[in-house]
Amino acid sequence: MFKKFFSYAGIEGFAKGLNWLTIALLPLFLPTEEYGTVGLLVAIEGVMSTVLTLGQGRAILRHTITFKEKMLPYALRLNILSVLVVFIACLIVSLFRNEILGIAFFPHLLILFISLLFYNVSGLMISYALAIDNPTFFRNSRLWYAVVKVVAVLGSCFLTKSGLGYIYGSLIAGVVFILLFHKEIFRHFELSKLLVFDKNLKFLFFFGLPLIFHALSGNILSYADRFFVEGFLNKSQLGIYTFAYSLGSSIFFFYGSVATYFEPLVYKFSAERERYQTILKFYLTFVL
Repeated sequence: MFKKFFSYAGIEGFAKGLNWLTIALLPLFLPTEEYGTVGLLVAIEGVMSTVLTLGQGRAILRHTITFKEKMLPYALRLNILSVLVVFIACLIVSLFRNEILGIAFFPHLLILFISLLFYNVSGLMISYALAIDNPTFFRNSRLWYAVVKVVAVLGSCFLTKSGLGYIYGSLIAGVVFILLFHKEIFRHFELSKLLVFDKNLKFLFFFGLPLIFHALSGNILSYADRFFVEGFLNKSQLGIYTFAYSLGSSIFFFYGSVATYFEPLVYKFSAERERYQTILKFYLTFVL
């Protein structure tokens, strides 16, 4: 247990540390107002990612062992369908409104949603690696995405001197992930079945639906303040707030790293009471 814990949690902690480092380093070469734009984009990305995954990351952890058929293809299909729906909705809204919160619908927000598709696919693949206990794929996929994203985001923002570089850096990271792991991804996904709504797809949709509101409430608590700061003050003040917030919230990735290893175990052994209680005790000890 200890060896696997440090394998999974160490990689997750390192990846989360890189994500935090991205936000922490951007003020070195972005004006305060542009850094405020990054704060807004991170908030939009966090909230929309929660909605678009439809709770399938948690569903993979919970049902991969017990599901009668291969579950990952259904989760990937739901993710792609949700992004398509939002993408079409944004196209319609862009006909009547050019921007939201000072960010243009076309091309910036539309490209952000495309990058979210790749981001969510990577998240689902990582959840699947955890569910089937595949540390090699977890390590490779988690590290590649995190490293490419920090380099791409910092590089894009440095070259453009704009917070909108965050969007294009995220897109580059997503494209690189798909190119590197396309064989593993398409081994679980058939494009011909994308619009086939069978009972398994409906089951996973209704299982994940309540989880959207649970995760969304947490994200709103985390990010709503940025929209208020931008609305009542300005993007320059939001830039200062975002930097202070990133420093204060950095402790969270320690908890997230521990949860990465223990959460799949909690689901896997929930029926074995004695082992389940032992895992919960270890979980509590490591979190503290």
